[in-house]
Amino acid sequence: MGINCAENREPVEIYGPVGLRKFIRVSLELSQSLLGFTYSVIELHCFNSGFVQGDTVEWTCSPSTSDSLHPNETSGRTIYESDDGLWKVCREGNLTVFAAPLKHRVTCFGYVIQEQQLPGN
Repeated sequence: MGINCAENREPVEIYGPVGLRKFIRVSLELSQSLLGFTYSVIELHCFNSGFVQGDTVEWTCSPSTSDSLHPNETSGRTIYESDDGLWKVCREGNLTVFAAPLKHRVTCFGYVIQEQQLPGN
């Protein structure tokens, strides 16, 4: 009898643009894949970012396809862009992770890990 390693672990968090959740679900469904872990997709929703300029590729996805969770998927969430054009991805202890738009022909993010100033030497 095997041990299910996924039972004892937190879900792997996957961050990316809106549409990533659908892409992963459809890819896993088409390949009939089951994973040895659970995952959660956190999508970064864009309001104001001047993401793409010049020659661009327009692509939108319909959220109606593959709306049901994959067997290894846990509910994800959406993070919305703040007024300063950044996404606060997560904060743990004295570390905060931010995402920012990168200039690219498709939606693309860069990530920064910022450590809070601590008093002392």
